[in-house]
Amino acid sequence: MRIRSEYIVEFSGLKNGSHTYDWTLGDAFFDGFNRDGFQQSNLQIACRMDKDETMLVFHLSIDGVLNFDCDRCLTPFTYRLKGNKTLVFKLNGSANEEEDEDLFVLDDSEYQIDMASHLNDLVQILLPMKRLCQMNEGKPLACDPEMLAKLEAYSTSAEEPEHIDPRWEKLQQLKSDDN
Repeated sequence: MRIRSEYIVEFSGLKNGSHTYDWTLGDAFFDGFNRDGFQQSNLQIACRMDKDETMLVFHLSIDGVLNFDCDRCLTPFTYRLKGNKTLVFKLNGSANEEEDEDLFVLDDSEYQIDMASHLNDLVQILLPMKRLCQMNEGKPLACDPEMLAKLEAYSTSAEEPEHIDPRWEKLQQLKSDDN
């Protein structure tokens, strides 16, 4: 993945205190990442970074829209993505220290952070597992009835009697006779 300078935060020359950043994540941003099913995106990220001598704390807030195809009927719809996340970067740490999903340890030699992968992770975490027309931004949509009818025609029904091979029927009778 190439480094995108607009998502790099150079913290070494900053004074202690709060600093704000705003980023827009569009289609060009996600070209280097896995889109995970959405076609178009327009997401706004508001970031407040609190810096002190030992750590950087990023308070990220995301709001925007993504375009998906319904998992059930393939109708396109617009989904509103909204959420918050806090990331902590420990300064002057050692390579032996443990990291977790929200805590990262930075080496003494590091002076900047590329936030692109962290922003992509935030989007991926907030994506719904199942994407249906009812999730449309604004007015919920109904699934395409023609597509649902085709799905119903090709699906197997649980109500159909299952034809059992006569040989297996005889074995089932033996099993029930023992009980």
